[in-house]
Amino acid sequence: MLLTTTVLCGWLIYVTSHDYMEEQRQTTRPLILALLGAVAVGATWIISQEFRPGLGRRLARARLPFALACVFVAAACLWAYAVRPVHDRTESLRAEWSWSLRWLVDWFGIVLIALAVGGLLLLLRRALRSDVVAAALVVLVGPLAVIYLWEPHVAPDQPWAMRRFLPVVIPGLVIGAAVALQALTRVACRCSERRIRIPALLIVVGLTVATLVPSALAAGSLVEARAQHGALAAVKTLCRRLPDDAAVVFYRASHLGSEMTQTIRGFCEVPTAGAPTRPNLDITSLRRAWGDADRTLFIVTTSPRQIERETSGNARVVVHLEIDDRYAPQRTYRVRPRRFEPQPREVWLMRMAPTR
Repeated sequence: MLLTTTVLCGWLIYVTSHDYMEEQRQTTRPLILALLGAVAVGATWIISQEFRPGLGRRLARARLPFALACVFVAAACLWAYAVRPVHDRTESLRAEWSWSLRWLVDWFGIVLIALAVGGLLLLLRRALRSDVVAAALVVLVGPLAVIYLWEPHVAPDQPWAMRRFLPVVIPGLVIGAAVALQALTRVACRCSERRIRIPALLIVVGLTVATLVPSALAAGSLVEARAQHGALAAVKTLCRRLPDDAAVVFYRASHLGSEMTQTIRGFCEVPTAGAPTRPNLDITSLRRAWGDADRTLFIVTTSPRQIERETSGNARVVVHLEIDDRYAPQRTYRVRPRRFEPQPREVWLMRMAPTR
């Protein structure tokens, strides 16, 4: 079943996202190799238990190897949390990735992360005892968690980009924490003396609450978070001001072209293009070419004065818009966002004088 599901999902990804996967191959290839390797190891271990069932039990009963594995995992987590983070101010995003474990702690709380690690170690012990479900969880969650924590390719101020952790890592953490709480509950219930059993159960209840509260508090600050608030109104205004024979180019507008080119094309039903800033665009030739196609050239920009200089005054402002983006999360690199930090943008729609 594990192999069948992996092959089916791999085929669906190849069919639906081949071009994207190829474009992002430097990021996706290690993940694919890790996933295939993990599935191969898990399948090999599960199949081997059918022919040599005593091997896993012997490994599970050997306390020293498992104890060493626990010590190694604990030391690795402590290193990733306390030693790995780069404290020097730097503009390198790769340096900020060194804080990735602290991101998860900041989002979900230290209690949940600690319980999750302990729970995954318990699942590893069960996997050695021929538990197929535990083996599948360990071989899938472990390698992918390590890869994403090492190179998350994301910043903590992008909660929607937590999708990198969402399919496997976050569910694995939740399952691991649940397994650890279940094990602690069993230990507490086995206490024969009431004066010990009741405080032990209260401790388990406290740990359960401590796994839920930090996540709720972290999410609470982003309940009203929105991306590019005011952009929809700006797009509708642009569509109203653009005639049917318009052709739109986004020029010298930073990320504006990549964000709005397809949007204006779909909403306004006019041809659009994002122009590179280097080398300089020959706007006069572009205006002439669209004029020959019976279309009027419009320019969307964040630098209207520069456009006026480059066109020798042949471009005039049609409308000036502001995207307030008032509900944008705070932009941070080492901790989760705790408030809104608006990033307003001003946009001008300019009309080129038609060729004669």
